Order: sequence, then C-alpha cells, then structure tokens
Amino acid sequence: MDIVWSEFTQSWDSEDESQAIWPISALSTEPSSELIYAGDMSGRLTTYTLFERHEPLQRHTSFLCAHTPIRQIHPFGQSHMLVRSDNTLQVRTSGGIKVFEKSTTPNEAFTASAVCDRGKDAFVCTSAGAASLLNLERGSVVKRFTIGTSTVSASLEKRSGMLVTASAQGTIAYRDLRSGIDVVQSVNAFGSSVGDMVQNGSFVFACGSMVDPTNAYKVIPDPNAEDEQLLGVDFDDESVSLSAVGLGPVNDRLLSSLYDRRMFDIGRPINKVDASITGNLRQIDNVGYMFNPRKGRRNQQVFARGWRAKWRNGAAAGQDDAELTLGRSKFLSQQQSQRRRGDSDKHGDPWPSSAQLGARISASPVSLQPKAHQSANIVELVAQMSVGKMPPKHLRRMRIEYSRFGVEDFDFSLYNTTKCSGLEGDIANSYANALLQAIFYCEELRTVILSHCATDCPETYCLSCQLGFLFRMLETADGASCHATQFLQVLADRPEAAALALLEDENGNPSDGTSYAVLVQRLLRFILEQANMECMALSAQQDQQRQQQQRIIEQIVGFTQYTNTTCPQCKVTHNRSSHVFAADLNPPQGTAGLAALLAGGSISAKRAEMTRTGKRTGILELIVRAFSRNETTRAWCAECRKFQLLQTEKYITSVPQGYLALNFPIAEQTFPGANIAASTTAATATAASVSAAGSGSVSVGAGGSSSASGGSSGADAGAQMASSWQTPLPTEFCMTVSGEDASSESASPGNGRVQIHPAKGTDETLESESESRPCSTFKLVAIISSIRDTSRGPEHLVMHTRDPHNDNGWLLFNDFLVQPVPEERVVGLNDWWRVPSIAIYANADRSQLAETVDDIARRFPYKISTRILTSPSSVLDRPISYRRGNRSGIANAGKSGRNDVKRNEAIPLTKSEAELLESGDFKCAFDAEFVVLESAKMEVFSDGTQEQHKPPVHALARLSVVRANGGLLHGLPFIDDYVEISRPIADYASQYSGIYAGDLEKGTSSFKLSTMKEVYKKLRLLVDSRCIIIGHGLKHDFRVCNIVVPPAQQRDTMVLFRTSAHIRPIALRFLYWFFYQKSIQTGEHSSVEDAQATLKVYESYAKSVNEDPEHGISSVLDIIYSLGGQLGWKIPED
Repeated sequence: MDIVWSEFTQSWDSEDESQAIWPISALSTEPSSELIYAGDMSGRLTTYTLFERHEPLQRHTSFLCAHTPIRQIHPFGQSHMLVRSDNTLQVRTSGGIKVFEKSTTPNEAFTASAVCDRGKDAFVCTSAGAASLLNLERGSVVKRFTIGTSTVSASLEKRSGMLVTASAQGTIAYRDLRSGIDVVQSVNAFGSSVGDMVQNGSFVFACGSMVDPTNAYKVIPDPNAEDEQLLGVDFDDESVSLSAVGLGPVNDRLLSSLYDRRMFDIGRPINKVDASITGNLRQIDNVGYMFNPRKGRRNQQVFARGWRAKWRNGAAAGQDDAELTLGRSKFLSQQQSQRRRGDSDKHGDPWPSSAQLGARISASPVSLQPKAHQSANIVELVAQMSVGKMPPKHLRRMRIEYSRFGVEDFDFSLYNTTKCSGLEGDIANSYANALLQAIFYCEELRTVILSHCATDCPETYCLSCQLGFLFRMLETADGASCHATQFLQVLADRPEAAALALLEDENGNPSDGTSYAVLVQRLLRFILEQANMECMALSAQQDQQRQQQQRIIEQIVGFTQYTNTTCPQCKVTHNRSSHVFAADLNPPQGTAGLAALLAGGSISAKRAEMTRTGKRTGILELIVRAFSRNETTRAWCAECRKFQLLQTEKYITSVPQGYLALNFPIAEQTFPGANIAASTTAATATAASVSAAGSGSVSVGAGGSSSASGGSSGADAGAQMASSWQTPLPTEFCMTVSGEDASSESASPGNGRVQIHPAKGTDETLESESESRPCSTFKLVAIISSIRDTSRGPEHLVMHTRDPHNDNGWLLFNDFLVQPVPEERVVGLNDWWRVPSIAIYANADRSQLAETVDDIARRFPYKISTRILTSPSSVLDRPISYRRGNRSGIANAGKSGRNDVKRNEAIPLTKSEAELLESGDFKCAFDAEFVVLESAKMEVFSDGTQEQHKPPVHALARLSVVRANGGLLHGLPFIDDYVEISRPIADYASQYSGIYAGDLEKGTSSFKLSTMKEVYKKLRLLVDSRCIIIGHGLKHDFRVCNIVVPPAQQRDTMVLFRTSAHIRPIALRFLYWFFYQKSIQTGEHSSVEDAQATLKVYESYAKSVNEDPEHGISSVLDIIYSLGGQLGWKIPED
C-alpha cells in the first residue's frame, strides 16, 4: 500500500496569520514530548505543540539563543537540546534555561554538529577544519581532532564509535573515533559540495550540487523562441495608471484577487524600536526586559506607503525634525534639483511660495528670516515648545544625515540663522563641543588663547594652540558650521586624557561608564590646567615687572583657596594655598533623600522631615559653601607621629576678578524617571520665579554654618518633587569677602569671610545693606546641561550663553543647531530631562583683568608671522644622515616602485612676496592630498539601496600652494609639506593621492615631514592675510583641513565652470586637456601639478570672462559640454 503524504495545516508565528519577520533556518522534532523546535535567522528558538489536525500550531516557549542564525537543533534526553549557531554551541532546556555554552574565535564558525543516540556525547566541527568531542553531561571537551576540511554535516554512533562526515568538497567519509578519527572509507559523492546528509542505519542519504548537471541539452535556448519583454510597474508610484495595462479575457483566478493578509513585501526591513522603549531596558541575569506600550497587536508593524523611497533618501534612519527644517530637504543637491524642476518635495507638498514660506517662518522655532531681522516671536514659540513631558526637538540630539555626495551635501543652514557658528557632533569625543563653545564666549580667555596660538610654540600637541585655531575659525565663520576634529584628535593623542578617562570608547560612550555631565566637568579642569601651563610664557614678563606669582589663566578663571590644617592635640597648624578653576557644589539637602526613597532605599528622619516640609538648600547657599568649608579628616600628624582627627579649614580672601565656574553635583538619581508627570510646569511659572531666585542673603564662614533670610516659599509639593532644583538658577548675585576680621567675638577667624546675596533690585530689603559695603556682582554668562531624550536613554550636552549681539538675549548651542531662547528656559531647572552640569559666572567689574589682558594682547597680538613661509622649519627636522636619504630610505623607496629619493619642491617666499602677503594682495593656487583613516560605514538593504551611516574619515597628507601673482616665480610652489601621521591609516589611496606606505612616517619617509600644527598654521596665515585662494573642489579640501575660508577669498574652478544650464561638475583633468591639449595625472598624482593646472585653468577662465563679460563663460561651457558628451567625458588617448 502506497503511503500518501498530504498537508493538513499551515502556521504563521503571529495571531493574524501574517508572514513571520525572520525566516526559519532550523527545524527539529521531539517525539517524546510532541514538541516542534523552530530556529530562525535572528537566533530565536521557538517550540510549538499540535493538539488536533487542521488547527494551527500553538506556541509553547520562545527565547533568544544567539545573535546569529540558528543552524541546527538536536533534542536529547527528557527535556534538553543542543543548539548550534554560527559562533555558539549551547545546551538548553525546553524552557530556555542555558546549561552551558561554547563559542568559537571571531575568524571561525561552527559548520556541523551531531549528537549520539544516547545523548551523552556530541561532535562539532568548525570552518577551520578543527573538531571536538564534547561530554554533554559535564559540558567539557573530551577530545580534539583535526579533520583538515570544512565539514557541513555529521552523524555520530556512540555504540560503534563511528562517525559519518560530509565535506564542502563533496566527499562523504566514514571515520573511526576509537583510532583518532581516521578515515575508514570515503566516497566522492558530488563534484561541488554536499548540501545536507542524513544517516538511517546503514544507509546515508545526501544531497548536493554538481558542476556539470545531466540533461544539459534541455537548457539550451531555442533560437526560434520569441523573448517577451517584461514591464515592471512601481506600485508605490502614485502617477502610474494601472488601468493602462492591457489585459485579455481570462477565465482563471487572477493574482490580484489575493487579499491583503496574503500579500507580503519580502524586501521591506523591519521598523526600528522606538528610543523611548529601548531607553527603559533593564537587564537581569543577561536577559533584557522592557515595557511594552501595547500600541498595536502582537508582532504588528505599521508601514506607510512609499517606504522604499523614504529608505532610499535616508529618511528611515534620520530624525523627525521637520519643524526645525520647515519640511525642506536637508540635502543641497535635492534642493537644487527641486528648484530646477519645480517639482514637489519628498513630502508631496509643492515648493513653498513667498507667502507660504513667510507663513511657515512665523510658525517655525528656527527662523529663516534674514539674520538682521530676527523677531522676538521666535523666542516666545521656543518657550511654548519647551513645556512638556518630553524635551523639545531643538534640545534633542542632532544627527547629520548623509547622502551619496557626503557630508558636504548636508544643509547646516537650516539649523542656524544667527551669526554664531555651531560645531558638528558626529565626531569622536564631540561631547566637548558644548564646553568649547562656553570657553569661546569668555572674552578674556579667548583673547589670551588667540595670542598664544600666534606665537612660536614648539609643542606639537599643544591644546592651547589647537583651541586658538578653533576659536579663530569660529570668529571668522560668520555662522557657517564648523567642526573641532583637529582639537579632538590632539586631545585623544594626549596620554593624560586617556589616564583621566576623558575619552569615549569605540562605541561612542564614556570610557569609564560615567555620565557626560561628569565627563565635561573633568574636561574643563584638564583644559584650564593645560592652558595655564602652556600660556605661562605670556605672563612671565608681566609677573617680573609687577612681582606677581599668579599666571594669566589663573587670573581669568577660578580663585585662590587657602587651607589651614590644625591638629587638636598638638595645636600645630599648617597653611597652604591652591588655585581652584571650578568650584564643586554639594548636593542640595532635601533632594537626595527623595530620590533614595523613590529607589526603595532609606534616609534619616531629619532629611525625611526636610523633604516633607519642602525645605531645601538654596543655590546661593551651595555656592557659599563651595568657598568656605570646615572638614574633619583622619590623617597623619607629623608632630604627634600618629594618626589624628585633623581639622581642615578652607576659605578665600578675595573675590574672583574674572570668571567663576561651578560644577553641579551629578548623580544617577538626578533623572527621576518616576516623576515625569510631575515635572510638567508652565514656562510662565518658571519665568515668574526667576525674580524670586535666592531672594535671601546667605552668609557662610569656613565652618560651613549658614543663615538664610527669605528662603524658599511654600510652593506646591508636587512641583518641588519634579526636579532636584526647586528655584531657578540666579542670573545675578552679589558677593562680598570681609577679610580676616571675625563677625563675632566667639567666631573663628574664618567665619563670615564670604557673603552672597541677590543683586541690587531683586530684594528691596537688602538694597540699603548692600550699598553700605563693597560688593562684586556676578552675572550668569553660560550654562552647560545634560539632556536625555528618554528617562533612561542616552544623554548629550547643550550649552546656553548670552547672545553677544544682544545683551538681554540668550542662545542655545546644540552641536550645529544654534537658535535664540528665552531666559526663563535657560535658568529654569525643573525639567526631568535636563540636568545642569557647569554654570559660568563673570564678574561684572573686570576692569583690572581687562588691563592685564589688553597688555598681553599688545605684547603678543594675534598675528602669525610670515617667517614660517620665508624661513620654514619643523620640529621634525633632523640632520641629513637621519633622513630617508640613507640606505634604508632608498631600499624602502625601491620597494614602493620608485628608484629615486624625492625631496620637497617648495621655494620659500621672498621678502617682497611676504610684504605683498601682509598687504592683502597675494594670490595663490591650492591643492591637497588626503589619506583615509577610517572607511565609510554603509548599510545595504535587500532592494539594493544603500545608506551611509558614517562617511570616511580623511586626514591631510600633503599640502601644496603655488604662486599666482606673476613674476619670475609664477606657478612655483612655496608650500609643499608632507604631514606626519601617527594614527593607523586604512587606505593610502595611492592611485589618487600619490602617497605610499612609509611616506608619512618619521624616520622612513623620503620627504621632509611637518606636523599638522605647522601645516595648518601656514594655511591659517594665508586665510588671515585675505589671500585669494584658487583651487578645484575647495569645499571638500577646506573641510578636511578643518578651516573655514570666506567665500570672497575662494576661486573654485569646479564652481566657476558651472551654471544653471550646466550642472555637471567637470573634472580638472578634462578642463586642463580642453584648454591646453595636455594630460595631467597620467602617472602618480602630485598636488603641485594639480595646483599648477588649476592655476592655468583659472587663468583661461579669467581670459574668457574678460573677452566677453556677458556670454564668455556660457559659450565656452557649451563647447565643453558638447565635446564632453561626444567623448564620454574621457580624455582621448594619444
């Protein structure tokens, strides 16, 4: 009787019978428990049970085994299974509990596995030809073997000790485990590879592929057959009319009769989990749990129409910030294309007219009006947006999206309409952007740093020089986006930064796992300490004249703190002084206990009472305590020669004359996710409380005792629990240091030295008292805050500072986003998603400090000397015998295919040329060569489209600048520097750069090397001297060089030879051949040759324009495009 097999049920792993997201990669059954095991491509294993026929399978258990596809499942024993993936081998129970796990090296993968009939031993093979015999009861390796070939399938019989293996070469072997896995018998079953193999008793069934299949004559095409043209229809295109497709009379059921539940788009990727969900992830025993919002049915994903186009344009990975960009495309290429065609944008709306654009401008938080006409309604709109349970979009993390043209195609102007420039954030250690902006807007500090970077500083990794270059770029950028790549690379190369855990890890997170709010506080101290040592030469002469011991950076930022240590037994006191750049504030009382109770902990009864009554320490009182402290510590007493409880008194004797930086306390409880609902407070209420901030005066001596008058009022308790800071940050306060006199007879000498009270006009009761004593007023100038998009999500830093063009205005710096904000949103600290990290106050009377800084600016003005171009030198210079001109250099040059040892081709500027450069009438042609430090990170989708997540990281390798002012030296280079690169280089791109391995390494290069600092300083001198720079593709070159050149100083031949009717960028090689019938870049690329060719092409352009100013370039472009189309834009070979 023939057995007839028939299908009686089909099951999908979802309730609505839709197709499973991940295809099944392994399937197995267990007859004893009637379970069906299914492993999918995502590494998840699911078990099913079948109760009755014609009913769908019921899910029994489901758990994640690995992050790679499951390849094989071996049930054994009562409730155990052996699960094999690409890189793991696990033994689990049917409920998902892991018994043990084995893993391979990253370069190997498990290819085959087998379990003996008794279920006590298992055999496993790897792609490297290694094999192991495992004991499943103990989870240990019994024996190790070497097979030598890649095994794709195996079967094990423990009784006979025989093993059957099938290799990727098509061989099936019968092996004996008792004799060391020797081959007893083998057969070449397939000519190519074995797909799978099953053993049943003495029979082995295998399937595979052959190189020469039988019946090959059947696949020979019939020459008389007619090929039918298959027309594809894009169903996502709304302009396609499906009724235009002709259909003949049919009697059968059409494919279009399938209902939606049976139609699946296999090329569609799954949606990414929302950050608000993943932010609440909690791990217990290496298993992650998160809250399910239950917004839809199980395993249900919602997709909009036209999802392919959105993924192709990069919208799937981008941020939903249409409010910030007014719905306009973020890419310049798409904007230009839409303007030319007049088509609708990617959202389907037509390009806005003048009236529509004006309406959108008035409703946008980022104004697109001219910079000189910023209206006050923008600030009001930002205030309305900032009130809510989630941070507004202008405070969320800004991400750069990349098109196929790279980062140069991203329109940063959509996020900044001010005169102030932002800093890009998709760079390693770019969390420092907020701090760099805050330091930049400290005027005296910026002046000193700029003066230092213009001096002849010999330090290669000087942070002050890099800060000065960055500040100069921000000064001259006029609102254009900048990036601090060069400063951040020098910071990463400093060993002290790594020792202090100031750098991010390879995943872009703090290396020691701390918060960015704490990390930026460490970085502030580090930068100021380094600048204090590096700028010491600026104040050395001044200190000798005025007999001062304090350095210039110490005079600008921070204060001198005195410490008295007294032993209560021997009464011996030791005195010392130290400079403090940033004062640390203690956590406010009445808030830490609340967070502890919310987390399930316990607090003291006193603190609990303070929390219940709403009595919290004011911000002014915390500032005072940072200046005057009295502590008791157990330490060694040199006089008593034993450990004693020493009393330490810290105090100050004078008011800081410059800037005062305050570090706020940062703790994990600072983000009270449980109080999100209570944190929704109107912005108007915050604004009303600004005037009441710190309404009482506070006087604290070194003993730490405090007295406050007028403290906090009885505000709503729910609003008090919304944040750790009840009152807003004071914008002004007055500070008085009384000196050595005691406030009372019983007081210690340190008591009463520091007194802080609100500024004049904020409290009428204190006006008369404040007028009777000398008082220094401090104003808030900047504040750095940590922002979290979700309660447990990643954080980023933003900076608020006073608008330099508006005394009463404030600006927000969120990486490359810069926009005005109202003052109440700056000083209000009652949002759960915002935590203050650093606040910078400035003394309103800095006249004495201004005289000191002005004196330094007169003695060391920011003016880079032309000596670096007339008499160039480098710290890397060595005697001739140590250069690459010796035997090792010649040998290495011969290996690279060049038999001659080359030298740099630069001829220094003459004295007359240097004078011409200083006058601002100098012209030059520029070209640079780059190497790739990190390759681009791309994602390829199933439909063939690609998305760039991160562009390649380039580094300057060679800089060449030639003369363009005429004369005998016209066209000859005066800069031809090879840059030393110590970082690993991923790709030299020798075909385009002419740079080979060893050319940029000190000691092995055949060229005279220079540091990046020296090369950048020369380029900075040309830009500051208002030199006209001629080049081809200057936008990309200047970006990699990390410099912003004003458009008036640029002459880009790639832009000059383009019009609205001629949009194709023409290669320099083709332009040079068109004008001079000569070829360049035929062998090795040379930046000197390219700069000279660019100069000649520009001269031909200027000649055409002078001959016919109206139609000169258009007629030339018509000829170029006609010839380029005929030649396919390729130069004909000689």
